[in-house]
Amino acid sequence: MKNKNLNAELTKGNKLCDLNKYEEAIRHFDKAISLDSKNEIAYNNKGVALDAIGKTEEAIQCYDKAIEANTNYEVAWYNKASALCHMNKFDEAIENYNRALDIKPKYASALYDKASALAQLGKVKKALACYDQMLSIDPENKNAWFRKGALYEELDTPLKAIECYDKALEIDNKFEKAWNGRGRALYSLGEYEKAIECYDTALSLNPNNEEAWNNKGFSLFVLGAHEEALRCFDKALELAPNYKHAWYNKGYTFHGMDRLEEALFCYRQALMYDTKDEVLWNNIGNALYNLGRYEESIPYFERAIEVNPDYEIAWNNIGNALDKMGRHKESIKFHDKSLELVPDFDYALYAKGYALFKLGQAEKGLELIELSLDINPNYDHAWYAKADVLFNLDRKEDALNSLGNSLILNPDYEDAWIFRGKIFDDLDRHEDAEACYEEALRCYENALISSAEDVEKHYEKAELLCELDRFDEAIASFDKIIQLRPSERKARLRKAKTLIIQGKFDEVITECNEMIALDPEDNEAWFLMARALIILEKYEEGLKNLNKALELESENPEIKIEKAKALSSLNRFDEALACVEELLDKTPGFEGAWLIKGNILADRKNYTEAIECYEKAIALDWKNELAYLDKGEAFIALKKYKKALKCFDEAIALNPGLDLAWHLKGKALLELKDAKRALFYFDEALGLDSENEDAWLDKSRALEILGENEEAKICLEKANFLKQNNNFIQSGKVTAESDGKEPSST
Repeated sequence: MKNKNLNAELTKGNKLCDLNKYEEAIRHFDKAISLDSKNEIAYNNKGVALDAIGKTEEAIQCYDKAIEANTNYEVAWYNKASALCHMNKFDEAIENYNRALDIKPKYASALYDKASALAQLGKVKKALACYDQMLSIDPENKNAWFRKGALYEELDTPLKAIECYDKALEIDNKFEKAWNGRGRALYSLGEYEKAIECYDTALSLNPNNEEAWNNKGFSLFVLGAHEEALRCFDKALELAPNYKHAWYNKGYTFHGMDRLEEALFCYRQALMYDTKDEVLWNNIGNALYNLGRYEESIPYFERAIEVNPDYEIAWNNIGNALDKMGRHKESIKFHDKSLELVPDFDYALYAKGYALFKLGQAEKGLELIELSLDINPNYDHAWYAKADVLFNLDRKEDALNSLGNSLILNPDYEDAWIFRGKIFDDLDRHEDAEACYEEALRCYENALISSAEDVEKHYEKAELLCELDRFDEAIASFDKIIQLRPSERKARLRKAKTLIIQGKFDEVITECNEMIALDPEDNEAWFLMARALIILEKYEEGLKNLNKALELESENPEIKIEKAKALSSLNRFDEALACVEELLDKTPGFEGAWLIKGNILADRKNYTEAIECYEKAIALDWKNELAYLDKGEAFIALKKYKKALKCFDEAIALNPGLDLAWHLKGKALLELKDAKRALFYFDEALGLDSENEDAWLDKSRALEILGENEEAKICLEKANFLKQNNNFIQSGKVTAESDGKEPSST
């Protein structure tokens, strides 16, 4: 009767466990124990129920009671080991699995879970031996084949992993975990398309497998299918909003697309679920670094180091951020720390070498950069850095070769093409330079095909077009940025400055008004609009805008200079002088202010005082060709032509392309009655600017003095034609006095 009641309580408890009604089950197991205090099965089963409701320590006490009742009860040893695994006590768990296996050597579940515990301790080879032993007992155990495959992945032997996954799939070709694992192994082999096929099979079996969605997404990212990858990560996160790896991979994809703000958001989401991931902290720092927020990036690299003090990449990245801020002396110790941890870390060698170069130690820097390239000759940026050092050592051909290596590695490296073009220009190989610039533009175009909304790429392209004087195309790029980001101030500002260069002053005013509508306190918009108005000779309006700009930035010397010029144009010379003198009181070393003061005094015909100001400007910057030019003009006004000639010679020596210097030297020679020599200088000026009407007029005078009346007449007609055309352009209309054609020579 006692045994009958005992079995009844055990049966009721087991059925309730099957229904997940563990609390009720425990009551029946307790009744069984009250009937037989030495019944190992009752203690064991009560332990299973306690473990199921998270009372692991109480469960272990029950397993111990079961073992006390029967030391050869292998199930209790096994269950105790499993409970210890739940508490992450893997070493103790393995001892208990061993006791179970001593009793029952072919205990498959114990072998399987012992292997898992060994794997948790990083004892991968011992874990594999366990799975092999288990599979010799139960070769049809698909889970064991799957786990064995996962361990081979950890050992970075993907081919062996695939063999195991294939075995699992032979047993059950609808085993989604094995398809997912097979995809991972194929990914490791670089077989990305085949990996995606495996993930798709896993997802066809279980569309709610967030890991398969995540893994498929990362394979698509590597193949460059960024938008598809993002859709996969979104699906994974829809299924598991707290899935750290999907947030991280989504951020990494945005990072690769240069959508850095979105990358930051995703990385920070991932951080909510794991603050102990040094790579995650480092990547947030990298995203900020790539956004140009170098100071802000450093604390994130520091947090990565807090998590892992031996993380050499984060040490080096702090150095990189400091380098970007020009703090090269500070950066060296961080590059050194990185190299202390990993002496052959090529990125740190390159970074330290480049920092030393920036500190004026070119030869030492070159040595480190070359050492980094010996270790890793496939880093395009290191070849670029080497080229930079070589160029500064006047080894231009070697620099070109270095850039060539950089471009072999990365044919779409825009900066390398641009630098190569500049070196060719420096070597007077202008056709080669032009070809390089075209290649850089090709790179930008290609990049923008796949990332049409990459604002920074549009901006870089626009800047290059500006450098090439292709202003209309540059404006189109700035407009594209503004279309993508209507409030993008930098693009609007740069567009306005480019329009000033083009002489499109009405468009400058329109653009500045739009900037002011977005931000009424944008002092640069007020200032640029003032410059455009002043060039259009709308001095009073320009002056109002300058005053507004000064309200916003009262100590800006550039605005004060422009205000002085505007006042001078209105013949308000005393106010103009007061404005520039106030500036010089605060910054007596500002040569531009001395130059403007000289011009104001010259406008007042105070030429001697003006010359003193020009000399001050020259003393501060002896390469200021405009100071020599203005000083020469003042000497002409004083009829001191020989002194004027010396000034123009200095200006021409500094800038041979300064057409006005050639013209004014000719004019001085003409005043000295040297018409023949004057003619040479007028021709030089017109060779630089064929639309200089004053030069044509003065050339006509020189020819007339030399008795070349017909040629003098042609020059005079040319001067009159240019003057007439300029008047038409300024008035915006053509009158009946001209048919719009140049006069023909007869």
